[in-house]
Amino acid sequence: GVDLSEVNLMGANLCGANLRGVDFRGANLKDIQINKDTEIDEKWRLVWEIVNQGAEGRDLQGADLSGAYLGEVNFS
Repeated sequence: GVDLSEVNLMGANLCGANLRGVDFRGANLKDIQINKDTEIDEKWRLVWEIVNQGAEGRDLQGADLSGAYLGEVNFS
């Protein structure tokens, strides 16, 4: 339940961290490092994928990305 909204996390190493219930609304997730051991809510993992990997081919229907910092994401 930590509030990290509006925090600049760019480049932070969060590998293996327990991020369940963390509020990342408006946080800069560019270049943060997570891995398979990082516990993070699915919607924030999706935001991380969009920001850092483009999430090409992902179905975003119904995804709530309100307040997410998406930087220079290309949605074309």
